[in-house]
Amino acid sequence: MIRQYLKQAWQLLKQNRFYTGIYILATAFSIALVMVLAIVFYIKIANVYPETWLILALMVVLAVWYPARSASRMKPVEALRDE
Repeated sequence: MIRQYLKQAWQLLKQNRFYTGIYILATAFSIALVMVLAIVFYIKIANVYPETWLILALMVVLAVWYPARSASRMKPVEALRDE
């Protein structure tokens, strides 16, 4: 039964190619427009906060990177003096 429906639909699509193309493009455009409107509405209404852990992550990165960088620049004699 479904196979027959698909065959009929395919034959109709082949008979009216111009109108079929217009219908398919219009449907795709309307779906895309609804999706864009839904995303814009979600962004305006939803509680979208900035990254709360960004400063903490920056502090951790700097706490690890800066001492490692300064330690890599030291000569072995200077490193022994700091101990």
